[in-house]
Amino acid sequence: MKGSPLSKIFVIVFLIVFFAIGGFMVKGLLTQQKENNADRTKYEQMIKSDGKTTLTQEILDQDHNEYVESVKSNNKTFAIIGIGFLGLMLLFLIIAIANYFSQRNKGAQGIELVRNIVSIVAISVFLVMGIIIGVAFIRPMMNKTDYDKESYKYVELNIVDTKVEEHKSTHRKSNGHGTTTTTTYTYYVITEDNEELKVGKLLYERVANPGVYYAGMTEGGNIFSLYPSEYFELG
Repeated sequence: MKGSPLSKIFVIVFLIVFFAIGGFMVKGLLTQQKENNADRTKYEQMIKSDGKTTLTQEILDQDHNEYVESVKSNNKTFAIIGIGFLGLMLLFLIIAIANYFSQRNKGAQGIELVRNIVSIVAISVFLVMGIIIGVAFIRPMMNKTDYDKESYKYVELNIVDTKVEEHKSTHRKSNGHGTTTTTTYTYYVITEDNEELKVGKLLYERVANPGVYYAGMTEGGNIFSLYPSEYFELG
């Protein structure tokens, strides 16, 4: 199939899908960075030099709306990337099947055909696993609207410490040679009751010292804002 019009079409489609996935990933990262910078700026402007800023219902609602929009945007980006990867796996499967029939028509047999069959089976397994993961996790996440509808309020937290968990995952490089390691982090604040509450990196960075903090929290326990009592007070 090498050099045939069909193989050229596969290459073109592969490059389009691959760069589209990369574009969505870069766009998601840039959007997140832009939102973080805007949030930092807003937070710094809220701090007064001659007293404490009063946390009102309006501020709570605004923070919650930004949280909901961020979750929706992240879910959409994640779903598109997941669908893109499934599309690539499907493309690989089509190429493998087409290559199998092409080799067989040319008289190939024995180990050559076995290699093609192994490739088809392996790709099929990964594709099925991807579909199962998509149905089990991505689809429910896209349909989840609880974070939009559930109630929320300010809660007072006496934070005594923070914690960061490091998670490393190893992946084989796309060229098949060697591996690459990806590191992600999960951030927590620890209350005086020894309760560990998961927060985003941006809120984690606000906990400069132990003390009382006012957190915007949903009914499900998600923290979407955090303000130190050193600079803020409840209205």
